[in-house]
Amino acid sequence: MREGKYKPKALADYLGDANEALFDSSIKGAQVYRSKNSGKSWEKVNSYDLENLIYTYGYYFGEVRVSPTDPNTLYIMGVPMLKSTDGGKTWKAVAEKQPVHVDHHAMWIDPNDPQHILLGNDGGLYESHDGAINFIRHNVSPVAQFYTVAVDMEEPYNIYGGMQDNGVFYGSSEGTPYDNNHWERVFGGDGMHVAVHPENSDLIYTGYQFGNYFRINQSESNYSKISPKHEIGEARYRFNWNTPIEMSNHNPDILYFGSQKLNRSMDKGKTWTTISPDLTKDLPNGNVPYSTLTTISESPLDFSVIWVGTDDGNIQVTKDGGKTWNLVSENLPERRWVSEVQASPHDPATAYASLNGYRYDEFETYIYKTTNYG
Repeated sequence: MREGKYKPKALADYLGDANEALFDSSIKGAQVYRSKNSGKSWEKVNSYDLENLIYTYGYYFGEVRVSPTDPNTLYIMGVPMLKSTDGGKTWKAVAEKQPVHVDHHAMWIDPNDPQHILLGNDGGLYESHDGAINFIRHNVSPVAQFYTVAVDMEEPYNIYGGMQDNGVFYGSSEGTPYDNNHWERVFGGDGMHVAVHPENSDLIYTGYQFGNYFRINQSESNYSKISPKHEIGEARYRFNWNTPIEMSNHNPDILYFGSQKLNRSMDKGKTWTTISPDLTKDLPNGNVPYSTLTTISESPLDFSVIWVGTDDGNIQVTKDGGKTWNLVSENLPERRWVSEVQASPHDPATAYASLNGYRYDEFETYIYKTTNYG
């Protein structure tokens, strides 16, 4: 900065990232309002702001429930769940003395016994018979919501999965399907993509939401963060909630990592090189963050052919290892989320793509194939 090469803002941007700018902001609230005239007017009922309830993603939950027998007994579902017995003036977290999972989304209060409550959160189903003081955990079935699945080259092979708010686990392919005792934890948080080195299954690449990825040596219990960093003066990277990471088919030490650009590492994630411009539409509105890469696929037949898809509807391909890129999705549905692009193992010019439009209330099946590089 003394030499005038960089401005202070460029250095500040380099020390942060686009996701932190969205989520690590000051928060006011939450606040609770009540209407006594069917919504014509509202009055605030809480005497102080409810901090650490919904953080920056209140749209994810934040619903209010009222006891069917007492209008002054209320519940708010957030990261914790809060309860009020004085009409919302004061609040207290429920189940403070026992481990109940966070992120509460669904709640049922028995109309005949308001002390009987069913609670659904990111950890499963819980039941209370004393008005949310104590809960019974009913997660007896080995079920979870998997974002991704991967395998290693062991015999028998192991199956790896990143799960919604339940971490990353792996287990033997010879395990019984109704028994989850053979699954072992690899990582916490929201489990995302998993890549296992084919020559050393102790070496795993995985992480949690918004591009926080690590190289894990399980035998040494060693964790090294590998997320790429933008250059000083460049726009900060935007990482999708489920940031894609791809291991090369031609060399397992080579990794690809998606932000709004494509980054490649030749040394197991120790250093990164940007091999593309912004491959998205760079739109201002959408998911948080938005205009990000969602899928990466390197051709198993040609190291120089790489396909990517984005959350704002772009599919791009390079045939020269990232020197030039071609947008090939102009004739596909506009701005639909590209959930997967898969390069063919038989022909480098062939690829398959799936899109989804449920964010636009569209539930048609969008699956496409190209045999001429798009």
